[in-house]
Amino acid sequence: MRVDDTGKNMQLICFVVYGSNTILTLFVYCYIGECLIQESINFGEAFYDCEWKSSRYTLIAVPTMAASLLLYYTNNMITGIETTRDNSSAIIHLPYRARVFVDLHDTRIYCFCALCQLVSVAIVVFGYVGLDCLFVTIAFHITAQLKILRCSINNVLENNIDFRSTVKKLVIKHYRLIRLSETLENDFNMIIFQQLLGTVIHICISIYNWTVVDIHNTRQSLVLMCFMFYGFNTIGTLFIYCYIGEGLINESMNFGEAFYHYEWCNISPLDLKLLQICMVRARKPLKLTSGKFCDLSLCTFTNTLKATMGYFSVLRNFL
Repeated sequence: MRVDDTGKNMQLICFVVYGSNTILTLFVYCYIGECLIQESINFGEAFYDCEWKSSRYTLIAVPTMAASLLLYYTNNMITGIETTRDNSSAIIHLPYRARVFVDLHDTRIYCFCALCQLVSVAIVVFGYVGLDCLFVTIAFHITAQLKILRCSINNVLENNIDFRSTVKKLVIKHYRLIRLSETLENDFNMIIFQQLLGTVIHICISIYNWTVVDIHNTRQSLVLMCFMFYGFNTIGTLFIYCYIGEGLINESMNFGEAFYHYEWCNISPLDLKLLQICMVRARKPLKLTSGKFCDLSLCTFTNTLKATMGYFSVLRNFL
């Protein structure tokens, strides 16, 4: 293409401008898509991080408790069948102690009654572990919503013209989460207290059985595995309770810090007071307590394990 040709020069400029406009439009579209992807990833990670933990706890807690109950059931059932076959006059007990009105010395009757008790395994698993799974799911949901609300502060405030109505919506969402966490705490604080108190006793008994069981005996090995699964489930439940309490405290505090890191120097003094009110309320963290006197946190978990090992040492000295 010759430069001295005016018509061709205009055509060249036209194609350069058109090509630049096309490339710029493509870049803007891709940039907007990248921003949307990054923001969706932030929200998705905030929600997935908490929801994944609750589902993973369910997948671990249910099988371990079921394995513990089945091992206990199998060991006692084998003992009962051997007793009936030996025609012993000793008292025969079902795998799970229960009052019966039939003669259990007959092997067929004993096996039938024992199989009927197999339903108790499902009842105990879904009744005992199900309550823990319900609490864990609700608590992680509150934590995820707080994390999502924290991630949305900068985006919502910067991209909204009506600042006060936007802050009002954030405050309403935060207030609803506060009410939900308080309801959860009021309904479960005594259950958490029983969980902490029972954990100390259960772990002591489990560890004591680990130390006295003869691992070379097959029957004793079943007992050992039973208490291992049960002890693992108990410690895991205690940890997840304390982990939830720690996460709820951190996320409720991070919500106030998100207001602090917002570019509040560019807003009016009246709007600044609204942010200060939100920050003051967020300084009071949301907590889950054990009987209204002990906050759930990772420090509570370590202190409970220390107390458990101390009581176990006392138990070993007396027995």
